[in-house]
Amino acid sequence: MKSILRILIVAALFFSKETFSQHVNYIDDSGWNLGFNTGGTWQNKELVMLGNDTNYAQPFTSVRGGFTFGKTVAYFPGNRFFALDLRFRYLRGINYGWATKTSIVDSINPSFQNYISAEVFRNYRMDLNEFTLEGVLSLHKLREQTGILLYGFGGLGITDYRVKADYLNGQYPYNYSSIPNFNTIQGNYRKSAREIKQISDLEFETVILPNQLKFMPSLGIGIGYQINPYFSMGFEHKITYALTSDINGFNYDNLNDRYHYTAIRLNFDLRNKHSRESNYYYDEDEKDDEPVSPTITPTTSTNVSNTNNTPTTTTDDVHYNSNGFPPVVNITNPSHINMEVHGSLFYLKARAYNVNSKSQIVINNNGDLVSSSDYSFDKNSSLIFYKLELSPGQNVIEISATNNFGFDQDETIIIYSRKILGSPPVVDITNPLNYQTQTQHKNVPIKAYILNVNKKSDVEYYVDGKQSTSFLFNTSTKLFSSNVNLKEGTNEILIKGINEYGRDSSNREIILNTPEPLSVKITNPATNYITTQDQQYNVVAVSNVKSMQEIKQVLVNQQPVTYDFFPSSGEIKFTATLHQGPNEVFVKVQNDYSMDDDGVVINHQDLSNQLPPEVSITTPSTNPFVTQHENINAKALLLRVDNRSDVTVRLNNKNISNFSFDPTSKILEVNLNLKEGKNNLYVEGKNNFGSDNDNVNIEYQKVQLLSPPVITITFPQENNFTTANNFVLIQGTIEHVDKYENATALINNVASKKFLFNPSSINFQCEVQLNPGANTFNVQAFNDVGTAQKTIVLNHIQRECDNPDIQMINPTTNIVNTNNNKASIMAKIVNTQTIRFKENGNDIQGYNFNVNTGDFSTMINLTPGSHSYEIIAYNTCGIVSEIVTFNYGNKVTCQDPVINWVSPISKQNKLIINHKDHLVSLNLKGVTKQNQVQLLLNGIPQQFTFDPSSGDLNALLSCNLGLNSLVVKADNGCTPVSTSKKIEYINAISKPEILLSSHNNSVNRTSSSTAKITGVIQNISNKNQINVVLNGNAQSFNFDHVSKKITIDATLQNGVNQFEIQALNKAGGDSKAIEIIKEGPPPVIKVRKYNGFSSFNSPFKVNSNLISISAYVNHDDKSSKFEFSTSPSDAGSVKFIPSNGSIVGNLSLDRNKVTSLSMSITNAFGAVSKKIYFIYGYSDLEEEQQRQKSDYYTAPTNNSSNSSNKNNSNSYYDKEEEKGSGNQNSNYKEEDKNTNSNNFFTSPIFNKEDNYSTPENTNSYKEEKSNNSSSSSSSSSSSSSKSSSSSSSSSSRSSKTSSKSSTIIKTSTRATSTKVKSGGR
Repeated sequence: MKSILRILIVAALFFSKETFSQHVNYIDDSGWNLGFNTGGTWQNKELVMLGNDTNYAQPFTSVRGGFTFGKTVAYFPGNRFFALDLRFRYLRGINYGWATKTSIVDSINPSFQNYISAEVFRNYRMDLNEFTLEGVLSLHKLREQTGILLYGFGGLGITDYRVKADYLNGQYPYNYSSIPNFNTIQGNYRKSAREIKQISDLEFETVILPNQLKFMPSLGIGIGYQINPYFSMGFEHKITYALTSDINGFNYDNLNDRYHYTAIRLNFDLRNKHSRESNYYYDEDEKDDEPVSPTITPTTSTNVSNTNNTPTTTTDDVHYNSNGFPPVVNITNPSHINMEVHGSLFYLKARAYNVNSKSQIVINNNGDLVSSSDYSFDKNSSLIFYKLELSPGQNVIEISATNNFGFDQDETIIIYSRKILGSPPVVDITNPLNYQTQTQHKNVPIKAYILNVNKKSDVEYYVDGKQSTSFLFNTSTKLFSSNVNLKEGTNEILIKGINEYGRDSSNREIILNTPEPLSVKITNPATNYITTQDQQYNVVAVSNVKSMQEIKQVLVNQQPVTYDFFPSSGEIKFTATLHQGPNEVFVKVQNDYSMDDDGVVINHQDLSNQLPPEVSITTPSTNPFVTQHENINAKALLLRVDNRSDVTVRLNNKNISNFSFDPTSKILEVNLNLKEGKNNLYVEGKNNFGSDNDNVNIEYQKVQLLSPPVITITFPQENNFTTANNFVLIQGTIEHVDKYENATALINNVASKKFLFNPSSINFQCEVQLNPGANTFNVQAFNDVGTAQKTIVLNHIQRECDNPDIQMINPTTNIVNTNNNKASIMAKIVNTQTIRFKENGNDIQGYNFNVNTGDFSTMINLTPGSHSYEIIAYNTCGIVSEIVTFNYGNKVTCQDPVINWVSPISKQNKLIINHKDHLVSLNLKGVTKQNQVQLLLNGIPQQFTFDPSSGDLNALLSCNLGLNSLVVKADNGCTPVSTSKKIEYINAISKPEILLSSHNNSVNRTSSSTAKITGVIQNISNKNQINVVLNGNAQSFNFDHVSKKITIDATLQNGVNQFEIQALNKAGGDSKAIEIIKEGPPPVIKVRKYNGFSSFNSPFKVNSNLISISAYVNHDDKSSKFEFSTSPSDAGSVKFIPSNGSIVGNLSLDRNKVTSLSMSITNAFGAVSKKIYFIYGYSDLEEEQQRQKSDYYTAPTNNSSNSSNKNNSNSYYDKEEEKGSGNQNSNYKEEDKNTNSNNFFTSPIFNKEDNYSTPENTNSYKEEKSNNSSSSSSSSSSSSSKSSSSSSSSSSRSSKTSSKSSTIIKTSTRATSTKVKSGGR
């Protein structure tokens, strides 16, 4: 078995050498596969009964193996998520098991009669051969994309097995004495079983079960890896279910047995007999360096519906391959991934075999789907040709193809690195600013700046893919402008700029959302014409407007009126004050896109001359009203009052006459000068049928600085108070405290639940039940500047009981006849604190009873008829009652209840609190009984106190965490009214806290173009509470509300990037500012013409005294600073143009004098400098004449070898370079001293006008004129042969340069003829 395993591993290594980029071979794969596996079978621990004891047989395995042979039957086309295989399996396996306790076994081997029975360890060996047909379901897409194999399988097979036991060592039973305590083994049974197995000779001579043949199902899973399209490796585990309980000879637990098989699997996918070369055509000679437009051969078919019987041509007819081969996609140009190019236009070529139409091909460019009209496909040659415009940086191209038999894909990356020869265009669309914009305007201006473009023809403008010339381009300002008429939905705008150095483009998406037309309808009144007796009518109109700006007119009789607008419902509500007869009501809505209006006529028939007046003070709207202004305006509405003389106005019981009254609108206005403290405004109106009045209490509080709380107990006034009453109502005031929860009361050190405090009126009260003896009552209060408390002692003494007594104060008689609908009952009740009050025999709560003083009072609103009111007072000694009957004969107009919210003040009908218990106060008008009021919190009735005389209602509410609904209902027999408020109880929260785990420093530096900022923000519940700004613009980010982790992935610009993270909740805010400096490359100066090496001794030689400088800068930015200097200082100037990065200028040179130009530029990441030397010399003719004149300066000749001449020539120039700008005459004298040595050198050239002329540089440069080709290659005809060797050496260097261009090369060494003195040559 080990040799088989070694053979399989060697085969795996051989096949794994052939590795492809794809994991599935759709071309050569025949679908058949052959697999080999090796592993072991084993069973679970098996229960063994040993007399009255139990034990478990410990399982063991033996390495065996098998093979599989199968075929792929389905890839599930259209999804290909799964693949289905069918395969045959053969498995050879052996497994063992030993019990760890001994037992007596009979007939251990009938062949040996001497040992019929013995004490042994029960054991078994199962020997099996399995033949199974299996189905394999695999994750095909996972294999195709990653090479990972993950599959499950199951099948049904026949298992041939037999079971034997090993009880004899040869012919004798085993001697287990070598195993310590073998018959009392405890503890590690697995270890004990292994020791027993080691003693066994593994002969297994006792037959337990003879040959068995049974059907058994199996299930398994596998995982592996596709090393290449033809070979894979992995692991498998399967379970075979025996459907019987005795496959190991043990049948004690009556549970069906099963055995396991765990193995290593090697699988070979068999190739088709057809090779790739014989079935598919590949063009090995494709040229990738030039664009080729393939010839598209359309498919011609005859259209039977064509009456002319002429063939029609189509290029998209799909003909699926009948050979059953999947597609093959191969990108041929570029020839390799990550190809770097310097041009923005690229011609991509690919082959797509076994497809017939573009409809079977998908191309993606940087994740964007490429339109089929942008590329061509020739199905005859299988060639795809795609002309694409590259973006700077990486361009990822993916091509995929699909047919009925499979799918294939190839991809490549093209890196576009712009080679800076000039400045390519830059297109920057400034309006609209964002890439995607939504608008409701059909006409939108388009504006952009297009840099480095000089004419309109270099600009291309596209609207929804169609090129347009309807634009203006200013070549001076580089401003592009156009107006586009949008269609409904998405509109694509594309602007391209093109010049000789490249191209650039920018695009925008503008979405036109035409708004819904406006509409308005007056719903109350519901008809266009109604008649009413009311002088005021509540009009309701329903519209779809979103803001008040769209409501243009709300008119009553062509006069504008005040209205309320509710955006959530679109309702417009207002009160129309009507005059006698028809009244026109008109509403108009309008915006930039639509308009609508509606109108009705309300006919008013005034019957007020038969009714008494109705007086209502409308301003102030609350009673009582608290103000900090000494002078206020008050208003009242007096219906059915026609003359000012019928109106009476009093302030603090003093008549005032400085008021105005409009008989038409019935509105009274008066200006009031208030006194400090409480004021009362009284308004009365009368007509021939009666009178009516209204009053309001106005409290003027001067603005004062906040002081510490002041507590005053008004009852009882004694600090040590003695009473015989069980209950005492303690009253007082708490000043300078504006919150209910800032005050509390304790009775005997226990918080009182009956403590009520109204911050608006500053009054508090607390009803306490006394214990016999001394009771301590304590009031505590605090505000932002201090605390206060007040303590009194209440002594409760018991006394003998007296009968209650009711002393009537008003009315003085028990029967009252009245024409006024308002009445009152006042009494003094002593010797009890317990009373009842009834109306017409029914208990009611609409009364006030002071348990301390015994004062009883109630205000009554009468209806026509007879009404009986009874006061009942009782204690343990007795009971008394008083009955008063009111007879009211005239009918009084019913007044609807009015509910006014007093405190606390809420905004937008919502109150936010931070404490569970909260006091609310309201004031109700037209309500005389407590049972006419209902207070509901979250639908549950609440307890409250109500004063019918003042209408004050106080309630201590216990709110739930979150949003609570408070509803107050009042019903006095007229029209029921209700009001509601939302109370949100939230726990006190802390301010946000921003903690960054990355970029802890305020200033950070990086060379990366991206940054990842991470951290946590505490006390923030959602993303909307966070704002991230990068360089003044909003920056996207991710926030996990559970972990509170924030992640910011940002693209950095060169230089400083300023981040600010802001977090805000209801408790406050926090912010964190960091700075990331993106460090980039330093600038580079490139000189176009004079970019070679130059120095003072080796300058560029020019033949004109005026030269132009042209250069450009790479890696410049907005912070770049450019400087230059010349020597001489007046030689000229150059300037740097930041818009395109170019340097231009002119220099004026003096003849035969070295002129230098120094340039430097700095950006945020470094600086660079460039220095160039020039000399303006003679023309070629003047140089030759000057040379002949200077021939008398001769150098001694020598017969030394040429090699030494060359070396000394080079050393001379080395010395010249080292000496820099030293005196050339001194150099000449230095050389003259060396004439006696075996050295040869070339003399510098002197003339009479200049001190010296420097040798020319051997570097080449480009001249504008090329007529100097025969410069200095020829020397004097009398030049010595040894001197010529130096000249030829220099000429050879120049010839290498001249072979590449037409540049004129002048060598710095020159052979001169020598005049010989005596003794010379």
